[in-house]
Formats: sequence, structure tokens, C-alpha cells
Amino acid sequence: MKNEETGRERFEDRIFELSNFSKQALGPVEYENCTFVHCDFSGADLSNTKFQECVFTSCNLSNAKTVKTVFRDAKFKECKLLGVH
Repeated sequence: MKNEETGRERFEDRIFELSNFSKQALGPVEYENCTFVHCDFSGADLSNTKFQECVFTSCNLSNAKTVKTVFRDAKFKECKLLGVH
């Protein structure tokens, strides 16, 4: 689904489990009320990505690029966040 105001791809109320986003460019995209479990974001380019009310559990976000990335009311549980920039 697309956000009519921004034209961005939009995901709502989705569960992503064991997904590999490593070294990929995700944005511009919006995630709202999504859950990420055991997902790999290592080295991913999350620039211009919006995560609103999302939960990250046991995810690897090491060395993820987060230029103009929004984490609004996001929760991180047992995640690896080394070198996030």
C-alpha cells in the first residue's frame, strides 16, 4: 500500500520474521505497528525510512545507515546496534 500524502510504500501491522535486509537500501518506505523478529539489517541503508510503533526483537542492525531515518515509539529487545550511523 502507498501513503497518499508522501507517495512512499507503506506497511502496517505486519510481522517480518527471519527476513534478510542486510546490505540493501530500504527507503523511502514506512512501517507502522510492524514487528521484526530475528531480522538482519546489518549494513543496510535505512535512510529515509520511517518506523512508527514498531518492535524489533533479536535483530541485527549493526552498521546500518540511518540518515533521515525515523524511529518513533520503536522498541528494541535484545538487538545488536553496533556502529549504527
